[in-house]
Amino acid sequence: MASCGEVISACVISTLLNSKGIAAVPMTAASAGIYAAGEFGDAQVLPIDPAKVRMILDRGEVPVVTGFQGMDGEGRILTLGRGGSDTSAVALGVALNADFVDIYKDVPGVAKADPRIIPQAPFMDFLDYDSMYRLANHGARVLHDKSADLARATGMRIRVRSTSGEGEGTLIGPLGNRTPPTFIGLSTSPLPGGRVKVAAVFAAGRGKEGSAKARSFAKEWAATRSPVEVLEEKDPDAVVFSLPVEPKLSGGAYSFAQALFPLL
Repeated sequence: MASCGEVISACVISTLLNSKGIAAVPMTAASAGIYAAGEFGDAQVLPIDPAKVRMILDRGEVPVVTGFQGMDGEGRILTLGRGGSDTSAVALGVALNADFVDIYKDVPGVAKADPRIIPQAPFMDFLDYDSMYRLANHGARVLHDKSADLARATGMRIRVRSTSGEGEGTLIGPLGNRTPPTFIGLSTSPLPGGRVKVAAVFAAGRGKEGSAKARSFAKEWAATRSPVEVLEEKDPDAVVFSLPVEPKLSGGAYSFAQALFPLL
């Protein structure tokens, strides 16, 4: 049942395209050759056999493929987790030898923080694979962490762009000769019990000073406003906090994030 939404969406989009004179064919994971392995709700997409998708493309038609899902070896539907359609798109791009995979969102790229919480957070023109994966893994929801990991493993470049069609968005690709910024971004994501995780992520090997500054600020915040819990993380170049979500509380998580961001 969890996979039905994507099937319905593929049918609706195909119908819309056909009504505009653009020949389109909806495809499920099974008909598109998308397989996956692992647990339902958190499966890993496997290499795709693109033969059926290519056949439709060769006929001059547009394949509209369901994301977020794959078939296991026994024909059962597995889902890839929240945001898994990003990973489906990258896997298809790899299978079809695409130059880029364009992923369209309701924002014009990847920002240094959720713009709904921190409106002044700038959008980035470029982000390397590792930085994007770490930011997504810490809770930034603009891109599925598995899609960034797959792109890194295969060298597939991603462009995160706006559905409005404005701008080139954020390119996710190999670092090359570029130097990543010391501060990559601040993510916010829900935790159980009415709390929010706030993670400050820094470039690999360059997070010592920034993490110390964020911890010092959190200590001052806890002394005057609300308790701040520091969460243990395996990532040495990130510092993660837990605070209450209550927006009416001046010391809540989002107020904390808004105050911390300019310091980083």
